[in-house]
Amino acid sequence: MSTRKTKRPLGQGIALIVMALSVVLIIWSLWPPANNRQTLTINPEFIQSVDRQDCPPLNHLQDYDFELVVPRALWKAQSGTILLTLRRNRGLDGAAALTSSDTNCSLALETRLLMNNLHSQPGDIIVQPFVGANMQSFMYTISPLASGQVVGKLWVYALVQDVQGGDAESLPLFAIPMELPVWTIFGLPPALVRYLSLLVLLILLALQMRRRLLAHN
Repeated sequence: MSTRKTKRPLGQGIALIVMALSVVLIIWSLWPPANNRQTLTINPEFIQSVDRQDCPPLNHLQDYDFELVVPRALWKAQSGTILLTLRRNRGLDGAAALTSSDTNCSLALETRLLMNNLHSQPGDIIVQPFVGANMQSFMYTISPLASGQVVGKLWVYALVQDVQGGDAESLPLFAIPMELPVWTIFGLPPALVRYLSLLVLLILLALQMRRRLLAHN
């Protein structure tokens, strides 16, 4: 007695391949780029060269690490995050240095994100008073405006203001170069690929269910 194997129709096999490809494209479009991390510290010789011994908050910056987290790439038409965080690595609570009666200055930190073909929120410039906390963060939400590569720098400044008033002195602490490639899927934004793949998958699943219902009738 011989058994007869039923051969799967060619169209059904192609449909299964397209369904599997659609699932792969959906997962691919949802996969976030990894992040690059680096830690920066202020050169003590730079602080000494500024010669602002009357400004303890400026000297107190040496007690901090500047941790920068940047995505390795950006998806086209999607947003990413650049995060700069100050973390105290030594020293006592900086609030004491900031509230001391011997302090003849106030200190703020300014970040400037200068990159081509990039939209950033809350803008290109963020200014925050230096409060001497254990941690202080500056965050940009960024979106590429074109394909290719986004190139530029993140500048970090210390803004020293005398208590007597006058213009603040801007001291450049870091100039961090950045290059962010903009990813696409076959030249298309991942969101569009995801929606098209989902639409194709739903259509093929509906056709498969219809075929099975007709086979049982």
